[in-house]
Parts: sequence; structure tokens; C-alpha cells
Amino acid sequence: MKTPAQYQHELAEFTTVPLKDLDESARKDLIEKLTHLENQVALDVRSLSVQFQARAISQLNNSNLKAGKGRATAEKQLLEDQNSKLKPYQDILEKIKELVKKPE
Repeated sequence: MKTPAQYQHELAEFTTVPLKDLDESARKDLIEKLTHLENQVALDVRSLSVQFQARAISQLNNSNLKAGKGRATAEKQLLEDQNSKLKPYQDILEKIKELVKKPE
């Protein structure tokens, strides 16, 4: 699994030249590379989501947090952690999708 910074760096390398300035074969090759990068990021997002689901299940089964304020606080904290970890990956994924969808 790569970090968002690594993905951002890789994306920056791919987009040094705008797609509209490339010939047809170079454009097709770049779109293929971007699609591969998109698949890698999506896989990492799914992997992180599964990890957070496992944590949530583990916390729900914790006998100390069966009900009440402690459980609500733990669920809220878990959701905030998940959102903060996934947001950078999702932002990069959106950038890639925009580039592939609208080659300008």
C-alpha cells in the first residue's frame, strides 16, 4: 500500500504534459497508466475500508462498550479516523477520474 503522497507524486509525474499536447499513441498510453493508477488507489481505499470495518466489529464486540455514551464515542471516533485516512486517497482517485474522463 502506498501513501497518498506517493500517489500524488506519481500522478504529478504522469501529468507533466497535458493530454491535449500528446499524440494519439502517447495519449492512449498515458490514459492506460492513469487507469492502472486509479485501480491501485481504489484497491487501497477498499483495503483501508475493510480494516476499519474490522475495527468497528471488534469494538462492537468489546464487552466494555455494549451500550451508552462510551460506545457512541468510540463509534464516532472510529468514523472520524476512517474519514481522515480515506479522504486523501479519495481526493487522488477523483483527480485521476477527472483526467481520464476529460482528456484536455
